[in-house]
Amino acid sequence: MKDGILFKEYSSSAQSGKTVTYGNIFTEEKCCITSAFYASLLCRVIKHCSHLIKYAQLTTQMDSLGISYAEEVVLWTPSSNLCLRLPFLKEDSWKHVCLRLGKSGCMSWDVRINDPYYGSLWKVHGGSATTEWGIGVCIAKTSEIDSHITFDDDGVVLTYHTVEADSIRRLVSDLRRLSNARAFCCQMRRLIGVKVDDKRDEKATSVEINARKGSRHRLSEQMRKTFRIEAIGLMSLWFSYVVVPMVHFVVEWKAGDGGCFVHVSPDQLWPHTKVCLCLIL
Repeated sequence: MKDGILFKEYSSSAQSGKTVTYGNIFTEEKCCITSAFYASLLCRVIKHCSHLIKYAQLTTQMDSLGISYAEEVVLWTPSSNLCLRLPFLKEDSWKHVCLRLGKSGCMSWDVRINDPYYGSLWKVHGGSATTEWGIGVCIAKTSEIDSHITFDDDGVVLTYHTVEADSIRRLVSDLRRLSNARAFCCQMRRLIGVKVDDKRDEKATSVEINARKGSRHRLSEQMRKTFRIEAIGLMSLWFSYVVVPMVHFVVEWKAGDGGCFVHVSPDQLWPHTKVCLCLIL
């Protein structure tokens, strides 16, 4: 029999090498099955089925939301990875998102996205000053509600410890926030620019002026002179308006909100800083 149907063999003085399956455990007579053996057999059934349960629950939710997926097929091995296609994600590198069902016996699962953008954040986290974010930029702390989202040199991982009725909807919300935060940070970095040292490279500045002229270039140059990025996070960007008095901004993409929060300090400069802005990119 295939694995998952045939679970264990046992031997006794009455019967030697008798095959026991979950199907015939209740029909065998005088087989001397102990409660401990029954418990271990049941645990193995649950462990084997957990992978199938996760697969069924998650794919059913994806079908209801119209999310297409494909299984990664490995010869002689049950599929544990699903490649998702999420049309709302704008990044080319995010067209295929890998959902990993995890190990049998537990209900945890995760989603992995390989993206060099998070590799640069990982270098900033390690204290490197030679990244595209320049010097003086640090990593912003992740809120407790987003502690299930981590990143490393290869990309970002979203880990979920169980399967809920709205697990895929929550995943979609997390990915939307990540994508919006990433896009906003990249645009702000492009506008503000990166200072490798206290003085900008005059040759590079000349090339930029010749390449980009007009009002857009003047806006970019003004942004470069008056704004500075302070910290970068998975869901937030911290930057300041470097004039007197200095003003600090925090743009944060919070869970459950349709846009982002913009916090300004000192608070008296803008009393509406606690209002959510629909800044959806």
